[in-house]
Amino acid sequence: MKKYAMIITLAATLLVGGTLQPSFANPNLFQESKNTSDINLIKNLEQAVLVKEHDLSFENDFLEVNASLPEIQGLKDENFQGKTNEKIKMIFEKKIEELTKDAKEHAQEAKESGWNFHKYSLDMGYDMKIAGELVSIVFETSTYTGGANATSIVNSVNIVNQIEAKEVSITDLIEIDTINELVLREINKNPDDFFKPGDLGFQTVEENQAFYVEGKQLVLIFDEYEIAPGTAGTPSISISFDNERMYHTYGDEVIQTEEIFVIINGEVQSYTQQPIVMNNTIMVSLRGIFEVLGADVKWDQTTKTVKATKSEIEIVLTIGDEVIKVNDKSIILQHPSISINGSTMIPLRFASDVLGANVEWNQDTKKVTIKTN
Repeated sequence: MKKYAMIITLAATLLVGGTLQPSFANPNLFQESKNTSDINLIKNLEQAVLVKEHDLSFENDFLEVNASLPEIQGLKDENFQGKTNEKIKMIFEKKIEELTKDAKEHAQEAKESGWNFHKYSLDMGYDMKIAGELVSIVFETSTYTGGANATSIVNSVNIVNQIEAKEVSITDLIEIDTINELVLREINKNPDDFFKPGDLGFQTVEENQAFYVEGKQLVLIFDEYEIAPGTAGTPSISISFDNERMYHTYGDEVIQTEEIFVIINGEVQSYTQQPIVMNNTIMVSLRGIFEVLGADVKWDQTTKTVKATKSEIEIVLTIGDEVIKVNDKSIILQHPSISINGSTMIPLRFASDVLGANVEWNQDTKKVTIKTN
């Protein structure tokens, strides 16, 4: 498993490639769409991630298009968000020009040979799947270029919604050998529904595998004819995957990325970096907790040291140390302090106890309740 912390994941599935069509190649493509509607995908305590839906359907002498595309809004990394939305538009534009070019050539051949030309068609749609903080936008692209049936494919791009966003793949969630073994196990349960694994059937999960999480299942989606006959459409294989406890690594340590709620004196708190669990220790933003509890927090970039003061209490710690100074005393933390996305994270119990607060943890609701004396 790859070595980084994934706290919030946004899985946004994109489409297939091609070349640009001049009539669509403009920076105002989304603004010029026929119909838009705001869809609230998910709201957490920190912010809402939104999708604006665009109907980009049209018809000409060669091509009929029925397409709904999303414009992602509300990511923490606005620059990455803009690039992702541009990528969605560009992929759509490229596919349109590619099909238009092929359709025109086919129409010319039909005219010269006396055949009847049938318009090409392209259908693009998306579905949304939400599993905790993992939001999946799944696209299916169906293309008809003649013959008896259209062909369908599904692709995906997955976004980690952090201050510095990044793309991840299915291999960031689970090792490739493990996922291959699990897929083969599922295929072997109903072998008649699939091509025989090997040259014609399933060989391996690729890094760009389309997927989403639903309930406690990791769902992999394959292209039409990729692992099964056309009657299966775009087949999916579900594998048990505990989405409520998604594990990733930070250095050599395990981070549990379930959502944790912090309530201080009756008010739900919202932090730039949400609380996490590292090796069974709840870690919270030092600044977020301390300032609400009345402490003044200062950061020294040169020494990577944090100093917090409240009344006669002075707390000093250096990122990565497991020893923290409280006035003249040295205290060993349950877990060393760490920095994630620019936030200094320390054990919750210490953060509250040292400033004279009572802490209660509810495992069932994942709520931390802090009350000051």
